[in-house]
Amino acid sequence: MAIARGFEPKTKLEPAEQLTCAYFHLICGMAQQDLASLFRVNSGRVNEAVTAVRDALEYDEVQT
Repeated sequence: MAIARGFEPKTKLEPAEQLTCAYFHLICGMAQQDLASLFRVNSGRVNEAVTAVRDALEYDEVQT
């Protein structure tokens, strides 16, 4: 399937891409599936990146 699409899917996100994914998901509200297709990775990689950044920053989604 990768040949038909014209690109080889990546197996992981670079650190800068992880931060970008986390920003767009946590701050802008972009869906993880959309980010995965933009960065050409499995949505699990985006989830891992968002979780890692959320844990590192102790980000609370409920903001008052």
